[in-house]
Amino acid sequence: MSFSDDELPPAISSAGPGLRIARRERVRLVAHSNATATAPLEENRQEVLLHLMDTSSSSSTAECAGLDLVAILDVSESMGWDGGGKINSLKTGMKFVISKLGPMDRLSIVSFSTTAERLCPLRSMTAECQQQLIKEIVEEKLVAQGSTNMKDGLQIGLKVLTDRRQRAGRVGSIILMSDGQQDEGPVRVAMDVPIGDVATVYTFGFGANQDAKVLEAIAGNSHGGTFYDVKDRENLSVHFSALLAGLLSVVVQDLKLTV
Repeated sequence: MSFSDDELPPAISSAGPGLRIARRERVRLVAHSNATATAPLEENRQEVLLHLMDTSSSSSTAECAGLDLVAILDVSESMGWDGGGKINSLKTGMKFVISKLGPMDRLSIVSFSTTAERLCPLRSMTAECQQQLIKEIVEEKLVAQGSTNMKDGLQIGLKVLTDRRQRAGRVGSIILMSDGQQDEGPVRVAMDVPIGDVATVYTFGFGANQDAKVLEAIAGNSHGGTFYDVKDRENLSVHFSALLAGLLSVVVQDLKLTV
């Protein structure tokens, strides 16, 4: 199965004048050296201090790299064991995430219980799309039932990012929300899913009885991944605010410097 049906993001020019220039000039390379020193013509070794600095005076997210985010959501029966508190917290978190994304960002939603399913391809988060996803997916399709197959959820989420047609200059990330209680196959199968450089994975553990070790291991398998402990709804918005503040402020990635 191929997931190369991602919705192409809007053209850079449509997000505002001068965006292409703004992206290029927001990061500047500054060299610090002894002004009186003269470099010899022959091959030599010198110590040079280089400083990467943000030169922008605006914090507009329109000047940042577009975000490709895949939300992998646990909708197994255990998410509803506490009277629906965990599944309701998951829905609240998803509504918050959707509301904070903009037209330059794309979101795909994957749910998993006994098996995993991609509920929507990567779509640009226009106001119309935000309302549609909240109503048709978050409110109607996220129902706690079945066992927990985190492995399938991870594999489908990774494939969504791997198969996308448009990836140049975009930040690929995954958020996984679960109580971490893997019961479909061995526990370690989810912990050992190879993530590599496909995406940074951020995991959110819901409830007091979550299996934090599994979720910490999954986040640790990706470069820069983080585990967030969501034992109650009080710290839910705090965790998501901190995460999105970082993801939506990325200006440049995969920078290569040749001297």
